[in-house]
Amino acid sequence: MRTRHRFVCLALCVLLCFALLPLSVGAADASFTQNAEGSAVVYTAPDILGVELGEGYSLPAGLALHWNSGDTEIRIVGAPAQAGTFTVVLHVTLGSDAGHMETVNIHVSAPAPTPTPTPSPTPAPTPEPTPAPTPVPTPAPTPEPTPVPTPTPTPHSHSFSEQWENDETTHWHRCECGAKSEVGGHTVSEWTEVKAPTATTEGEKWGKCTVCGRLCTEKIPVSPAPTVTKNPTAEALEEGGKAIFIARADNVEKYNWRFVDGSGKVVEHTSAGSYFPGLTVSGGTTDTLTISNVPQALNNWYAVCRFTNKSGETLSEKALITVKKSAAKTAIITQQPRDAEVPSGETVTLSVRALSPDGGTLRYQWYRSDTGTSGNSTPIPGATSATYQPIELEGKVWYCVSVINELGGNSAAPVYSNLVSVNYTAKATPSPSPTPEAHVHEFDEEWHGDESGHYHLCRCGEHSPAEEHSYEWTVTRKASRKSEGEREGVCSVCAYRTREAIPMGGSSRTGLLLGVLGLLVLLVVAVAALLVLKVTGHLTILRDDDEQEDDFVPGSGEDAEEDYADLTDETDEGL
Repeated sequence: MRTRHRFVCLALCVLLCFALLPLSVGAADASFTQNAEGSAVVYTAPDILGVELGEGYSLPAGLALHWNSGDTEIRIVGAPAQAGTFTVVLHVTLGSDAGHMETVNIHVSAPAPTPTPTPSPTPAPTPEPTPAPTPVPTPAPTPEPTPVPTPTPTPHSHSFSEQWENDETTHWHRCECGAKSEVGGHTVSEWTEVKAPTATTEGEKWGKCTVCGRLCTEKIPVSPAPTVTKNPTAEALEEGGKAIFIARADNVEKYNWRFVDGSGKVVEHTSAGSYFPGLTVSGGTTDTLTISNVPQALNNWYAVCRFTNKSGETLSEKALITVKKSAAKTAIITQQPRDAEVPSGETVTLSVRALSPDGGTLRYQWYRSDTGTSGNSTPIPGATSATYQPIELEGKVWYCVSVINELGGNSAAPVYSNLVSVNYTAKATPSPSPTPEAHVHEFDEEWHGDESGHYHLCRCGEHSPAEEHSYEWTVTRKASRKSEGEREGVCSVCAYRTREAIPMGGSSRTGLLLGVLGLLVLLVVAVAALLVLKVTGHLTILRDDDEQEDDFVPGSGEDAEEDYADLTDETDEGL
């Protein structure tokens, strides 16, 4: 029984401790006497981070809120100027609850008045008979006392508290006499944004004073959406060229460029390089966008800049991009045709060598002149290759050739070779002198080339037998199921260039078809070879006799013809 009583008592004690525990944390009313210096604890907690008066509340005149960083108590100190009951709201920041609020009642009483004594009535004196005057001797004068000097009061020496006191704007050290020292404004080194501003409402930020530890709040002005101050302008450039776009705005935090077509399709700058193959983009997150190696596919698209901040975004005006097809460049003649002098009746081959600076296709046209001036030159029908063999075999005729570079459907201006002469001389009359040696061609070491192949040239104009080009192919435009492609070949021997189309659907099907045809041709050749071998094997026929085997050898004359006929018949039967 006693054990049960002890257990109950222990449980009541524990509950009483938990019930009394909150009494050490929380707000308490404060009591002051008017005009009397005092101090009252109004709030106690172990994790106070800051305190300030609620908006619209103020302490009675003469009182101040006192708390320093690290204190576990919040006090009200000072000498109130008037009596009364005042209510204030404290915003207390705790380590566990940043928005704690407490209401405190402050009672100020007037001091009790000092009682004034009531005077007693003085009784009227009883008149006495007037005695006869007695002569009074004249007294000797009394000497005046020497005045004692009043001591000078000792001046007050301030003793300022080491703890900081503060209000919403300043902090200071206070003396017991009420004087303040080291008064200064709050200093906050790092703010924490607790409410972001918008285009219509202010934001708010909190920060702790690095001197007194007071929790300070400050409003963040409204932040309007970006306002465009400069729009990008339209740009026109040639295919493969470069363009720069500039756009600016106020209140902008981020830039983001994009490309938009007439239907509203949007391609961000980060994916433009893959959407427009070959395009190079830089400055996509700045106010200056640069695009290089611009393809024809970007023609009639628009460049647009998007400005953003916390309040929203604003788009610049659209800047049109016009991409013109690049013009073909003029061909370059690397080897001029040469004058020639040949005997009448013999032929000579004129040749020219040229390059396309942009990988285009070269076209040739030869001209002739009977006067030796280019102004009288006339085109020669059908003479449209890099070489030409004149049909005139007598007299002296002048020739030149024009070379035109074509690229993307555009043709460059023609470039003309030098005007060269071909002089046909009369053959010398044979004389009894020894016959001169025949002309021996001396071919140069340089390779020349045209559609037929590459060769070496002799000083007489003749060239060595043409050898087939050895092309190294490069695909310049891939074929698709809807359009042909194109590839360029460069001869590894003479550097001659040519271009050819790749059929729609790619070149893999064409290569497969050629491979199958090649196998069929090889098969036919193999079968023919076997047949020839079989026929050849029957030229020697073994004849079986009843007693011995003899080799058959065709005879001659009429017997040989009959034997050959018999052999042919047997061969046909064997086949």
